[in-house]
Amino acid sequence: MKKILILSFILFFLTISYCQETNYVPFPSSNANWMSLKKNILTTNQWSLDFVYKIGENDTIIDNISYHTLYTNKPPYSYHSSFRESDKKIYVRFPDKTEDFLLYDFNLNVGDTMFYFFEDNYLHTYEHHKKVISTGTIQLSNGETRRTMTLTSIPYPYVEDEIWVEGIGSITRNGLFNPMVTVTLTNGEIFKFAFHCVNEQVLFQDTDCSYCDCDYALSLHENISCTVDVYPNPFTDQLSIVSDQNVILNVEIFNSIGMHIKSETIGDYSGKITLDNVNIGVYFIKINFENKSIIKNIIKK
Repeated sequence: MKKILILSFILFFLTISYCQETNYVPFPSSNANWMSLKKNILTTNQWSLDFVYKIGENDTIIDNISYHTLYTNKPPYSYHSSFRESDKKIYVRFPDKTEDFLLYDFNLNVGDTMFYFFEDNYLHTYEHHKKVISTGTIQLSNGETRRTMTLTSIPYPYVEDEIWVEGIGSITRNGLFNPMVTVTLTNGEIFKFAFHCVNEQVLFQDTDCSYCDCDYALSLHENISCTVDVYPNPFTDQLSIVSDQNVILNVEIFNSIGMHIKSETIGDYSGKITLDNVNIGVYFIKINFENKSIIKNIIKK
C-alpha cells in the first residue's frame, strides 16, 4: 500500500510538471513591441536601434478574418503587415499579397522542418528549410518560463542557429521576422534581438538595450518643434490642419492597415483636406514638413 501511494505521488508530480512545461503561451494581441539592434563591427563598437515592431491600436479584417496590425519605425509609424494566430501557428499578411505567409509553427518537434518560400519587393525569390534540432525552456525577465525550440538552416549551414520562444517568436538576430533571413551580411553589420514588452511588462531585454522601454514611440513627435492641430476629430467630410511654426509641405492619408488613400499639397502653415468619399473608421494622417513628419490618428464618423 505504501509503495502504491509513493508511486501515485510520483506520477501525480510528473503529470503536473509535464503540464506546466507544455502550457502553450500565445502571441500577444495588443500593447506589445519587439526591438532589434545593429552595429558595424568595422566602424563602431556601439549598438544602435534597428527595427521596432509594434501592434497597432486597431485590428483589421481581411477576407472576413480578423488580424492584428503591425507597425514599424522605418519609416516612422508605417504599416508593416497584419498577423493572426491559429492552432499555434502565426500567419502574416504582407501588403499587396493575397495569401497568408506562415511565419511560425509552434507545433513542431525535434526533427520537424519548416519550409519558407517568399519573394521580396525586388522580385528576388528565396526558399529555405529550417529544422528543429532541440527544444527547451527559457526564463524571461519577469521570471516566467517559456518553451523554446532551436532550429538550424538546412541549405545555409553558415547561418546561425535560431531560437524561437512561445509568445515572442525568434530571439535571434533580427528578431520577429528573422525566420525569413537566408543570408549573413559580409559588410560588417551584425544584428541581435534586444527587447520585447507586453502590457507595460518587460519580458526580454538585452544588456545593450538599456534605453529600450515599453512606451517607445514609432513616430517622431518629440522631434517636431511645433504644435499641429487636426480638427474636427472625429470628422464628417473635411479636416483642417494648422501648424504654429513650420510650413506643412503636404499631408497623406492611410487607412487602418496602412494603405495609401489620398495626398494633398499644402505649402503653408494651414490647409484643408476633403475626405467625403471614405468609409467610416480609423485612419492615419501623416503631416510632412521639410525634414520631419508627424502621424496622428483620425476618425471618420
